Amino acid sequence: MTLLPGDVIATGTPGGVGFARTPPEFLKRGDVVECEVDRVGLIKNRIVFENMQTDVKQRGKQGQ
Repeated sequence: MTLLPGDVIATGTPGGVGFARTPPEFLKRGDVVECEVDRVGLIKNRIVFENMQTDVKQRGKQGQ
């Protein structure tokens, strides 16, 4: 199979996901998610919002 720019690889939910743990564990601000594909590259995404509604309200107050 040949992958082309823009193709998406959907793998589903892997075992050990946070909501299935005891206690549940979720991504939080500052966490980094990395995905690497050999001979293609690496992408890193830093989590910015822990609670988007709260953060948006707080950022709005800073701008006032």
